[in-house]
Formats: sequence, C-alpha cells, structure tokens
Amino acid sequence: RLGNLSHISGPGVTRQLIANINTFPQFNDRFSLNAGYNNFGFNSVSTSGYKSVSNELNINPSYTWSSASMSNLVSVTYTWSKYDETTILPPSFTRNNTQTLLVLYVPSFFKSSISPDLSLMWFRNTAPLIDLTLLSATGGVNFKAGKSIKLKGQLQYSLSTSAPFTANKNVLASTGFDWALYKKLTWQLLFTANLYRYGTELPGSALTPVYAGDPRYME
Repeated sequence: RLGNLSHISGPGVTRQLIANINTFPQFNDRFSLNAGYNNFGFNSVSTSGYKSVSNELNINPSYTWSSASMSNLVSVTYTWSKYDETTILPPSFTRNNTQTLLVLYVPSFFKSSISPDLSLMWFRNTAPLIDLTLLSATGGVNFKAGKSIKLKGQLQYSLSTSAPFTANKNVLASTGFDWALYKKLTWQLLFTANLYRYGTELPGSALTPVYAGDPRYME
C-alpha cells in the first residue's frame, strides 16, 4: 500500500506492507485447528525516518471426545505478538514482545446438574526495562439446584512477576447464585473474597526489602 502525499513519486510516498493468513483445518470429528498470521509495516516520509513493524501469530488446536456419560473439550490457544519501532531522528529503537498461552478443559456430564471448567493462563511481556510474567489457574463450577436456581462458584490463584522482583500472589474465591424469579426478572447474588500478597516491587517502602526477601505485606 502506497500513500502519495505530494502527488509525485519519490520521498513523498509512504509505504505499508500488510499481510494476513488464516487457516481452519478440520482433521476429523475430534481434532481441529485454527491458525492465523498478521503483519503490518509502516515507513514514514518524515525526516524522523520512522519505521514500525507489527507481527502476530495465533494457534488454537482443540480436541473433543465423549463417552456414554460425558463429553470433554480441551482447547489450547497460543498468541505471539512482536512490535518493532525505529526512528533515525532522534535515534531510538523499541521492541515489544508478548506471548499468551491459555489451556481450557470443559467436561460436560449428560446426567448431572454439575458443570465444571478448568483453565490455565500464562502471559509474558518483554520490552526495554520491562519483563512481566503472569500465571493463573482457575476452577469453576455451576450447579443447577432447581428449575429456576443455579449455584456457581470459582477459585483462582495467580502470580504476577516483574523482574527482578519477587512475585505478587493473589487468591480469589467467589460464590453466588442466579434465581429466575419470573420470566423477565432474575435475582443474582455474588460473594467474593480476595487475598493479595505483595512481592518486592514497591521500592522505597519500609515494607519492601528490594530484590530479596518477603515484604510481609498483604491485604
């Protein structure tokens, strides 16, 4: 893609490269794969010499199987993203890399009122002066207690680390219900408890021995 800003060829032309590829193969009744790739590049005509390139890759395989009493779904999603930015005046270069991995397992019981699900998520972002990692595990369950009442609960444990500090830790628990009082009226109630324990990323605080040890602070 070209953008002719001065109506003539030469330095007044901006240049962009755009690419997109997607594929959705179905190997059999159980296994399928979704994948995609995107590329976007930009080259400016200004004296700064600005250039940027963005790339993103997505891969999502899924597998299902079943028995006489239940069905199962396992889905894995991986996303990789890279962004580079360069200028000549003033001289600078920025690179941002992001990766995300999500694993989901959902069993379905044909003759049960219980519907559980489990998931694991890993995320990492790296850039100049940034190295961030997130990890979380989540388990949830829904229970149909009657025709109009559904109970639900969830437990999540997560870690977040910004190098070189130690990890922040978080436990989140929630429970509640959905009660369909009438056809167009539903009462929803949710109770949540959260325990957060800080790592050592609070510089300058008396509670935070930087880079080492346990700050012994939580809320």
